Amino acid sequence: MDLNENEYILRIGRNKYFKNILKEINIKNERELEGESTLEILGDYLAGSKIRFNSTTLDKKNIPSSLVIKPRGINLTKISGSAPLKMERNDKIKISLGDRVILRDTVGNNGNLEERELSSENGSLYFALVEGNMEIRFKRNEDFIGRNIELEIEVERKNSEVMKYDLKIISQPSWIIIDNKENIDFGKVLSGQKNSKGRGFISFRTSPDIDKNNIKVGIDNLKPILSKGNEKLQSTIEEIKLNEEGKNKFLLNILGRLDVPEESLPGDYVGTVEVTIEIKE
Repeated sequence: MDLNENEYILRIGRNKYFKNILKEINIKNERELEGESTLEILGDYLAGSKIRFNSTTLDKKNIPSSLVIKPRGINLTKISGSAPLKMERNDKIKISLGDRVILRDTVGNNGNLEERELSSENGSLYFALVEGNMEIRFKRNEDFIGRNIELEIEVERKNSEVMKYDLKIISQPSWIIIDNKENIDFGKVLSGQKNSKGRGFISFRTSPDIDKNNIKVGIDNLKPILSKGNEKLQSTIEEIKLNEEGKNKFLLNILGRLDVPEESLPGDYVGTVEVTIEIKE
C-alpha cells in the first residue's frame, strides 16, 4: 500500500472459519484541493504592488478563489475548483514553471514564508506566504509584456499531497507601464497658512515606438477639495508637466497650491484627483 496515495484498497482473503466476508474495503484519505485561475496584468499595474489570494481549509473545498489584496491593474478570471489551501507550519510547497521546479521550500511558523524571487525568461516573479495565504508581485520589464506564465503550485502535508493549484498569468500587451507614483502632499495644514506648495508625480515607460508628442495627459479637476471630517479646503492644480527622463522613460510632475483661511481647523486633509495618460494615434 502506497502511503502517499489519497485512496487505498485493503483486500481481505478467506479461510475455513469465514466463508462470506467483504473482499475489499476502500479507505479514503482527505482528498486534495484542486483549483485554478487566471491572473491578468494590465498596463496600469504599478510594478511591485502586492497581490494576495484568499485561502480555504481541507474541510471547506467549495470556497472559490478571490483576491484579498487586489491592486489596480489586476483581474482574477477563469476561476474554477477550490481556493488555495491555507498553509501551515511544516507544509512542503513546490512551484513549477513547465518542467522546471522554481521553488521548493518548507512553510514556517504561522504559515509564513519569506519572499522569494523566482526569475525566469518571462520576467521576475516574487512569491511569499503571509499567514498561510499566497502573495505575489511582479517586476515588469520589456521581456515580460505580452507573455504568459503557467505555474503549478503543489502542497504536501504529512507525506500526502493536499493541494494542486494551477495559476496562469497573462500580461496584456500595453503601451504604458507605470513604475512609480507619489501623491501631492501639502503637509500638515495650519490655520491661515498661505501659498503652501505640493508636488506629486507618476513615472512610467512606453513601448520603443512612442514619441513624447504622442502622449496626452490630463486631470479631472483643477480645483480639488480636501476634507477633514466636515471641514473643507479648496486646493489648486497649478501645473502638469511631462518630462522625458530617458529613452521611452517619462516623469509626469503635478504641482499644487493651497491657501488656508484663518478660521479653518489645523490637521491632515485628504482629497483625490484622477490623472489620465493616453497614447494618441
